[in-house]
Formats: sequence, C-alpha cells, structure tokens
Amino acid sequence: CFPLQTDNPVSRAVATKVEWLLSPHRKPLASECMWRIFVLCGAAGLGAHLRAGEGATHNVIAYDYSKHGQDWRQGTCSSSEKQSPIDFNTMTGGPRKKFFYKYNKVEKDFKVMNTGHTLAIDLGGMGFGGLTYDSAWYHLVGLTAHAVSEHTFLGRHRPLEVHVLHKKYDSARLVIAAITFVPPEASLLQMNSTRADGEYKQPMPEEPGYNPIVNMFLQNSPPVTGETKQGLASDMAPFDLGPLLEGATFFEYEGTTTAPPCAEVVTWMVRREPITASVKQLQLMEDALFQLSASFGNFRATMPILGRTIDLRVAEEEAPPPQLHIDIPPSPNAMPDREYQAMYTASNSLRAAKQTLDYVTDVDHRIRQAALAHARELMPGAPTPYDTTTTIAPLDSAAAIGAGFDPTKPLSPMDLAKMAGRMADGMAAAAKDAMHEATNELHARVNEVAKKEGFEAARAVGESIFPGGWPVGHPNAPSGEVSAVSGGGPQVLQNNGQPLMAWSAMPGAPPASKPPPATLKNENGVLNYYAQG
Repeated sequence: CFPLQTDNPVSRAVATKVEWLLSPHRKPLASECMWRIFVLCGAAGLGAHLRAGEGATHNVIAYDYSKHGQDWRQGTCSSSEKQSPIDFNTMTGGPRKKFFYKYNKVEKDFKVMNTGHTLAIDLGGMGFGGLTYDSAWYHLVGLTAHAVSEHTFLGRHRPLEVHVLHKKYDSARLVIAAITFVPPEASLLQMNSTRADGEYKQPMPEEPGYNPIVNMFLQNSPPVTGETKQGLASDMAPFDLGPLLEGATFFEYEGTTTAPPCAEVVTWMVRREPITASVKQLQLMEDALFQLSASFGNFRATMPILGRTIDLRVAEEEAPPPQLHIDIPPSPNAMPDREYQAMYTASNSLRAAKQTLDYVTDVDHRIRQAALAHARELMPGAPTPYDTTTTIAPLDSAAAIGAGFDPTKPLSPMDLAKMAGRMADGMAAAAKDAMHEATNELHARVNEVAKKEGFEAARAVGESIFPGGWPVGHPNAPSGEVSAVSGGGPQVLQNNGQPLMAWSAMPGAPPASKPPPATLKNENGVLNYYAQG
C-alpha cells in the first residue's frame, strides 16, 4: 500500500501490522471494514476514510512521530492554516453557546487495538449515541488516545488526551471532543516510565483518581503493535461516556485531524478542565503510547491559530433530534435490486451513446468547417461545397421503432442494451462514412484547384518563352473568337492575324459565294465551329 523503508523500524512495524491484518486466516465481517480503516490510520485515517468513502480500504498512509508532525507532507499537513492541535493561552471566560450530547451506556463487548500510531476503541455502528452540533446529529465512532496531550494549555502539555470521535450522519464532517486527564493532586507521575516485569494487573477502582473510561483501554494489558484485544462490557458492568462531557466547558474551533492527511473536516471541542485518572492508569497508558511511537510520544506539535475564532460552549445532555420515519407503501412496479442495477447500467449506456453521438456530430462539423476553410484559401470566392446547416434530429420513439422495439412498452434491460449496441454501431458507421465522404470531396476539390493553378502557371511560363503568344492550335492558346476574312472566295480563318485553314459554309459542301456568318472558337485546346442557319 505504500513504499517501505526496510531500515526504518517504524516502517517494519507498519509492514508487520498490515501483513497481520491481511493474513488469510483473518476473514473479517463486513462490519469490521470500517474498523480496519479506523485502527490503521487513527483519527486522521478515519477522517481520510470518511472523506474518500466507505470503500476506500486501500489507502494507508505511513508516518511517524519522530519530529511530531513537522516533517509531514501528506495531504494538507504542510499547510499552517486551520491545522490542529493548538495552544490555548487563556483559561478564563464563560461559555456563550451550548451543544448537546446523548450517550447510551456501552453494554456490548468492544475492540481495543494498537494501530502503530495510537490505541483505538471502535464503537461505530453500535448505537451508543452521539452529539448534536448546530442542529445536526453526529454519531459516536470511537476513541483514540495520545500521550502526552496534543493540545496545550498555557503552553503546557497534560499527561493524556483522549479523542471522542463523532461523524455527521450525512457527510464527512467530524466533531472531536478532546478530553485531557491528569493525576490526582499531590500525586507524582513519572513520564515515559518502563512497564514493570511480571503478570499484568489492571488498575483497581479503589485507586485514587481511578477513571472507568480510561480503564476501557486497560482491562487487559495494552496491545502491542498490530494486536487487537477484546474489551468486556455488559448490562451489569457498563461504561458511561456521559461524564466526559457532562456540564463541562469546551473550547470550540475549526481545525483538522492531527495525523496525515490532516483533513480540514473537524470541529474541535476541547474540554477546558481536565479529568482525573489514577497514577497507575496514566503510567500504563503512557508506557503503551510511548512504546508504539518509538519513545517519541504520539502527539503532534501545536500549530498557529492564525486569527481563528475560539468560542466557549457548555455541554448539556439532551435526547437526539427525532428521526422522521415515513412508511412508503410498496410500489406495484417495484423491481429487485439486480433488475434495478441492470436498468441503471442500461440507462448509463444510453447516456454514453448519446454523448458519443454528440461528439461524433461535433467532429464531423469540425471536419467540414476545416475542409471549407481550406478550399476557400485555395480558391477564394468559391461556392460552399457542403451543407453546413444540416442538424441531426434528437432521439425519439422513431429510434426504438427502427431498432425493432415497441415504443409504447417499457424496454427491458436486454432491449436497452441491444438498442445501445445498435446505436453505437450505427454512429460508428455514420461517422466513418461522413469522414470518408468529406475526405473524397476535399481530395477532388484540391485536385481541381491544383489543375487550374497548374494551367495558369504553365501559361505564364509559355508567355515568357513565346512573347508573341502560343503557336496557333496549341492547347494553351487563349480561348476566344476566330475572325473570318473573305476575298470573294473561300473564307480564311485567322487567329491573331495568322491563317488557320479554309472552310466552306459547312464541312464537305461546295464553297458558297456568301457563306453564312460563322465563328470558330478555341475552347481549351479544341476548335469548335459555330455557324448560323
């Protein structure tokens, strides 16, 4: 899917991850397709996937956090406009707007995966709710984790940031709620600590600052790169995401995903006040996130605000907007999906055939216009050799009748396919004939003009050789009337004062004393005799 650098440990890790995901023994269900893209690319990959479409499962973007995004060139990452994350340089002020959320408790098992860039939890398509922003519904997609925090507050990072991802129901727009976590007061957190050896023990609820949402990532030992583990939930032990937003104040701004391709499709809601988590929870999360990022930490460096507006909103729980359900009675003309697909394909074929006909007509018109212009250049003032006003009538029922179909009855997909094929063949033949005819006409016209120009050139050369004119009877001698001179006997025909031959009144008749008026013309090298009477 992307060029691998074998000497790069990050590339090797990604290659191992992709090979594992695509191995033959893993045959994911259709519902896992979105999850695969989500976990492969993290939050940014989700944004790219949602923007490209549900079927874009082949685009995988390779990147690392060695320079925390300052060397990324994919997508719009190299742009400094509208990029995320940012720093919030003031922590004062009250909210002026609201946004609403409604989460259902997570009572079904879920998946936790190490993507090589983040730890991710897939909750998409499971009916766990979402939020309402500007009167539009955004459904819950999943969670991703970053250590240390990507957004900064007064220039300082916080130990952990979790992104709660929401996608608009009818577009690729995202609303991401960013929640930061800190240890309880007076607790010392060792950054980038090393996981202790021995059996893994998950954090316990009695630990100071224990947070059940963070523990969704930690029910089992955090997965290593390319590994998926099962998270457990039930109606007896559910997880509630509501406390992440309940009554909190959020910084709102327009930005991008924080990993390639840095898509500009995100409205950020960054919680101003942090939430506590136990020291052990934060240490385990930081250990896992620093290890998957080669000890760099999977956070992008903050980007300039560049005049963007930062508003304050408060979150309130509210039921999602009602969905309008209209019961449409089944149509008597309903057709199965395969038949509809065949009709759709046939309709597209007819549309393509019509476009082809228009294109061929345009090409024929251009050829005729070019031939006409060429002929006018060779012979100015010549009449128009082509009828350029002829147009092709639009297709109507006559086309169906000519093709052997009844226009009063709906055409079957097979009939439509046959008609499209016949139309294509007919148009190809018509185009071939039109081009052949235009070529022949142009060839004849060029020969005619060339012949005339050759005669003119030869006459000019002859006049330079014979100053007195061409010899009498020469084919190139100028055409014109030949005078008749009589001295009382047979007529003497002269051309430019030179005798041609003697004629009687008519060929083979005895000489007349008064021959009738006669004219002899040299017409293109042929002497024609004209006599009256």
